[in-house]
Amino acid sequence: MYFTGIIIGLATFLIIGLFHPIVIKAEYYLGTKCWWAFLLAGMVFCAVVLLYTCLFQASGKAPQALMMSLSRQGVLFMAVFLIATAAAGYQGFLAAQLIADVLSAVLALLLYRRMYCHDGLPTR
Repeated sequence: MYFTGIIIGLATFLIIGLFHPIVIKAEYYLGTKCWWAFLLAGMVFCAVVLLYTCLFQASGKAPQALMMSLSRQGVLFMAVFLIATAAAGYQGFLAAQLIADVLSAVLALLLYRRMYCHDGLPTR
């Protein structure tokens, strides 16, 4: 039995639970100045996701590349968007892409580890 969906769902709730208070406190104390930090974090995680998507495509791993493409702008984003807007309203709307990028980056690292690493060591 595969628990990947359950793990991703639990990780989504955990990440939303962790990031939502940070966003609210940062806005309360810093105003809108903190959004640049969230923007930069989103760019870093987006770059990680795109890097691994290209890596999977270049190495002939089409299912993994498709999974990465669909997760960032499709399945994970819609799930996070619906949950975050229901939980946090407008702030959830603003943070949904960042959270989806974080989850997609975690998925990318898990797929990479599963495909290319055995016993923690990279294989050829």
